[in-house]
Amino acid sequence: MHLLLVWRLLSLAVDAGTYRSNLPLDHPAIDYRHQAASNRVESLGGSVPQTLAALLSALEISPDSQTLVFSKTSFVARQVSPKTPRAIYFNDDTYLAWTQPAAIEIATVDARLGMAFYTVREGKLERQTQCLSCHQTAATMGVPGVFVGSVLPNANGVPAHGEQSIITSPDTPFRDRWGGWYVDRVPDKFEDRSNSWAIDPSDTTQLTKMLSPVYEASRYLRPGSDPIALLTLEHQTTATNLLTRLAWEDAMANPDPRTLREVIAVLSYAGERRLPQPLAAPSAFRAQFEIAGLRSFDLREKVFRYPLSYLLASGVFLRLRSPLRHEIYEKISTSEAPGLGDALDILQRTSEDFRLWRENQIENGVASTQAGRADRNQ
Repeated sequence: MHLLLVWRLLSLAVDAGTYRSNLPLDHPAIDYRHQAASNRVESLGGSVPQTLAALLSALEISPDSQTLVFSKTSFVARQVSPKTPRAIYFNDDTYLAWTQPAAIEIATVDARLGMAFYTVREGKLERQTQCLSCHQTAATMGVPGVFVGSVLPNANGVPAHGEQSIITSPDTPFRDRWGGWYVDRVPDKFEDRSNSWAIDPSDTTQLTKMLSPVYEASRYLRPGSDPIALLTLEHQTTATNLLTRLAWEDAMANPDPRTLREVIAVLSYAGERRLPQPLAAPSAFRAQFEIAGLRSFDLREKVFRYPLSYLLASGVFLRLRSPLRHEIYEKISTSEAPGLGDALDILQRTSEDFRLWRENQIENGVASTQAGRADRNQ
């Protein structure tokens, strides 16, 4: 009951502008509980690797994506503490959580369901629906999804209840982010909640910075918790939940214009908070994630270099029906964002779907006006 209470409180703390009521799991177009899953995790079949490193490799998730959360805000809350934080690893479509000694939870984007959840127990993969008690709420836009929370934890990792518990996204002020998380090498000007706890039982709202982390780094695949990975995770979870919401609304023949506007905003980084200070420290996550193009980081004033998300070329986006994709392409192509022309050219090289749409626009004489507008913003 404690776990559900915590995340219900988190759900209530989501900004009213992004709140959406839950969409029905039993709708004929969704049929979440009974429809067969089709995703990266299902492809493992009955052959689940026996070690965490091997499982991450099979799912094509880099261990350099490791972030560590020590608040008791998960299905395995009793096993999580500042001394035994839960490790989160992810790629563009799959998220894996590992808690000592051997608890493994997986969430993955699913072509039919939106997001599917699994646990690994005694070497066996089991699909779960009980995860939806926390992972289909206002925190996930009312659809099955994942999210980044920020709480005010005490020295045992137990979060204080109240409005201070929030879901974070790229537009969340940094002073409210990362409560209950370990984060390495964060500049002082961020003034965030990371690496902190409430040590005074009479005042659970006052956080004190730890002198140093209290977990044993050698027990994890990587020695720390990467801030660039966490910033990426905030963007990706927000965008994925909104894309899932839009796909479900479309399947139910009831797309909400507000959802479409929010999808366009998050995929173009509209409203993203500027970094209070550049992130200049070396990052293994950056080295493996930043292959080129829209995945390029800025990290001086903003997280990413270009004004379009790398998710526009991912399966998370491409599962939308073509009319919605094309409407999004049209909207992002006519924005006034600096650097948009370069971003559109990169997207054309990396997404065949966008390339075909853009070529069709050129044939119809539409794209020339858009390109001219984008060029003026370089």
